[in-house]
Amino acid sequence: MYISNFQSLTPPYLVPQAEGLNWLAHAHTRGTDQSPDLIQKLLNRYGCGPDRIAQRGTYLRDFTHQNWSEMQIFGDALQPTPLDGRMHFYHEALQRPVEDLYSEVQKPAFQNWIHVSCTGYLAPSLIQNIVSHRGWGHQVQCLHAYHMGCYAAIPALRMSRGNLDTEILHTELCTLHLDPSKHEPEQLVIQSLFADGVIRYSATQARPPIGFEILELKEWVLPDSLRDMTWDVSATGFKMTLAREVPSRVQSQILELIRPWQTTNCIYAVHPGGPRILDGIKAALSLSEDQLYFSRQVLLEHGNMSSATLPHIWNRMLTETPVSTPIISLAFGPGLTVAAALMVKVA
Repeated sequence: MYISNFQSLTPPYLVPQAEGLNWLAHAHTRGTDQSPDLIQKLLNRYGCGPDRIAQRGTYLRDFTHQNWSEMQIFGDALQPTPLDGRMHFYHEALQRPVEDLYSEVQKPAFQNWIHVSCTGYLAPSLIQNIVSHRGWGHQVQCLHAYHMGCYAAIPALRMSRGNLDTEILHTELCTLHLDPSKHEPEQLVIQSLFADGVIRYSATQARPPIGFEILELKEWVLPDSLRDMTWDVSATGFKMTLAREVPSRVQSQILELIRPWQTTNCIYAVHPGGPRILDGIKAALSLSEDQLYFSRQVLLEHGNMSSATLPHIWNRMLTETPVSTPIISLAFGPGLTVAAALMVKVA
């Protein structure tokens, strides 16, 4: 199987990280007697600073101003927007951009269409709407890979294996679920990391003019780690918990998982769950900075876009790595799940 034809969307609002952290500091102190300066100090201590993330994209205008009465989602600190309101925003914000992303497709060349997301879903889904409106119902089967979190790109590849060509679409609006009412250090880490991302690509049986051949896929659920990372549904949104032990747990298991794949010339597409994850993987596998270059760059330029992040890294690699370069992809999510893919660039 091969993947190719990557195409991403730039979110309508790009917020410099320093401005985003300032927004969070003020949002955290609304309705309290605390000073934004205190939250700002905590964000500087626990969060991801502008040296690691330069900017984050969002589909929410809220993060571009502090006129709280004009907010789309984060206007009322005492009565947060309920989950159904956030899901409707998700669908309305993405329906037209996703339709435009496929505007040139008159007759689909794919038979399966996988929609990947852990940040928003309604039924009928975004892809079912397009299939219905364009009369593709007798040609295209829809699949939904939902609520797996950051590692979902690799299960989506596993779902794509078979005799049918598949289109994969990731739509992640992570900023829709940031919660300024939560002040714990782990929540400050989360709120300083996540961003929105949309990307599509093709999984085909025929070799493309340029792309990646998928050689092997693996997925492990680590023992005794169920509560280390969670992604739960609450009345006002999805809530993530992230234990401090996650980087060390991943670090302790990762070498055993990918040892048979390692070569001296391979490079790595590691999901940048945060700088500590990348630093831990680098130490565990004795990697050079060059081998993690693409992961660092995507984190710097976009932040953590959940499941859309790994495909963004693949897209960068596609144009900037030599043919025949072996690539080891790694991503992590609730479970605690470690997913991996071995691929090679072809042209």
